[in-house]
Amino acid sequence: MDHQIVMIEFESGTTIYLIMHGFSEREGRTIRIDGRKATIKGQFYAHDDIEKISLYNHLNGEKKILHNHKMHCGESGHGSGDSQLINGFLYSIRERKKHNALINASEILESHLMAFASEKSRLENRVIEMNSFRNKAQKL
Repeated sequence: MDHQIVMIEFESGTTIYLIMHGFSEREGRTIRIDGRKATIKGQFYAHDDIEKISLYNHLNGEKKILHNHKMHCGESGHGSGDSQLINGFLYSIRERKKHNALINASEILESHLMAFASEKSRLENRVIEMNSFRNKAQKL
């Protein structure tokens, strides 16, 4: 597939849209989080070595750069993000410091279940309820 839009609604009522598409002149990722008080934008473009996170304050119009570094993409795997997750996990085991892990096994499982549910939704052209989907996956 060359593009996909996934809408996820959480129990809290929060909704997110994940938009993926191919065939862009700039390979990379962006994220935008809109809240009542501010918007956070992240730009991660391997081709341009850009890694930038900005905060836009809705109340006073202020724009603040929270993170602006050159991206280290010499390693493969999502702009070296995969290796950073593995290194953090190994460090937390080696040093016995659970709080240093960037992600835990439950979060990994949930993110993969969400990806599988979005694919099932695409193939069957229907909404997938995660509780039901989780229950079926646990029985496998």
